Amino acid sequence: IHTVRSIANLFLLARERALQVEKIAETTLLQKQIVDNISIPIAIIDTEFRFQTANPSLLQQLGKSWDELRTQKCHEMLCRQEQPPPWCCLAREGADLKPHSRMVNKDGRSYIVNTQPIYDRNNKIRYALKSIIDITESNRQKVELQKALDQALAADRAKSYFFATMSHELRTPLNAVIGFSELLQDDDISREEQLDYLRSINCAGSALLDLINDGLKKVQKKGIN
Repeated sequence: IHTVRSIANLFLLARERALQVEKIAETTLLQKQIVDNISIPIAIIDTEFRFQTANPSLLQQLGKSWDELRTQKCHEMLCRQEQPPPWCCLAREGADLKPHSRMVNKDGRSYIVNTQPIYDRNNKIRYALKSIIDITESNRQKVELQKALDQALAADRAKSYFFATMSHELRTPLNAVIGFSELLQDDDISREEQLDYLRSINCAGSALLDLINDGLKKVQKKGIN
């Protein structure tokens, strides 16, 4: 009876262990599927700066197969440096290290490389989780937005200057037209003075028309509404 019970216990232990192994395998497979289907390039690096795993997005971005990438150092492929950078958590000693991010330029594009240290049960760094985000398009949009903003500010300054200048230039001939028109209403002025005032009004009107035409041309040319 004792032997039968021992065999039964061993069977139960073996079955429980098999279930645990199967559960671990399913969890590992699920995690791998999640990582493989993430669009952000991700890799796990060991303390020797070698790739332990990389999702298809990273392989596609680097233009490498897994067999090619696994023989490379992460600082050469991701950080674009021959030696491990001093800010990398894998290159520093100590357990109290925080995640960090660095900008990297490669082939005319800009990337943010994020590094998250992974600790073991003894609080020692065993791996680093690295993700790469392409910010080239975002930077381009920022540059275009800043350029458009600068152009809008320049146009606003030009418009303000234009209207301030036109306002000042228009007052002189307008004042002349109004002033000489008021003088013509005086019954005591001579015929010669009337003709002189009319010539002045005509001259001021022509100057005013020239200013308006010149201003309209500038508006049409610079597109100032």
